Amino acid sequence: MRIEWMVAAATLSSAAAAMLPACSTPQPASPSSPSGAEASDGKRLYEQRCATCHGIHGDGRGPTAHVYGSPAPRDFTRGLYEFRTTDAGKLPVRADLVRTIGQGIPGTTMPAWRSLLSPREIEAIAQYIESFSPRFAAEPESARAPIAIPPEPPPPSATDLEVGRMFYFTFRCWECHGVYGEGDGPAAATLADEWKRPIRPADLTRGVYKSGATGADLYRTIATGLDGTPMPTFRLAVVVGKEGLADLGKHIDKLDPAIRAKVTAFVQTLPTDEQIFALSDPDRAKFGERRLWLLTGYVKSLAHRGVFDWLSHDPSAP
Repeated sequence: MRIEWMVAAATLSSAAAAMLPACSTPQPASPSSPSGAEASDGKRLYEQRCATCHGIHGDGRGPTAHVYGSPAPRDFTRGLYEFRTTDAGKLPVRADLVRTIGQGIPGTTMPAWRSLLSPREIEAIAQYIESFSPRFAAEPESARAPIAIPPEPPPPSATDLEVGRMFYFTFRCWECHGVYGEGDGPAAATLADEWKRPIRPADLTRGVYKSGATGADLYRTIATGLDGTPMPTFRLAVVVGKEGLADLGKHIDKLDPAIRAKVTAFVQTLPTDEQIFALSDPDRAKFGERRLWLLTGYVKSLAHRGVFDWLSHDPSAP
């Protein structure tokens, strides 16, 4: 389920995408590509370490694929990846695959292989995984520039957190993640992934994040979205003016009246599309980045980490 408002925001006009300047961030360096025997090791290592869950053919149908419950192992043949530094709908760069293999996916049965494999071995596996989808051959890495992730600002003030909270409601994060971030929003029970499998929104209060827990990690996840899940990209939404956000209507009628009133009033304080379009490209980029960091700071503030939080983490959450 893709929230229709996000589609509307992304298609507000052909100029909506133009509100963000072209990405100028250098592509993150991958380890040097394996060669010779090291390259051939990718297949061998994959079959030894990965195929039991992801399958010999990379289709996510390995012999133990369903032993460990949700989430199901990734089907690499689709070329659809949650954890990327690239825009929504784009393939990941090699470094994204290396990072995910190396650090694992917290809260799931996907381990952090960097404790067992060398960087070259992880690189070889990542290269081999790319062979499962023809998209990688058709879409060169040079066409998949990572998005710009600006330096993390100082810790948010109380005012910043309140503004971030208003964006959490305005951008409708609460519909899936819940009013208090507990993964119990009104849409939570209806969500499904690209393969029509039920999927739960992350309980943000646990502080367990599948793609990393730093501010930059959360910023990246919010900005790029998680392909194959209902979690959309917010890169365009954050540069939409009050006109695109004012039609909250039915989308906030389930909120407490006091929160509903605050959100409605907050939207009226936001700049218009015309004012945002009038900004220079660099200033417009900074405007969007500021909104994303405010939202990121609030999301991060929802975590109440405890020693035993991992016991109750829902691994089916994206």
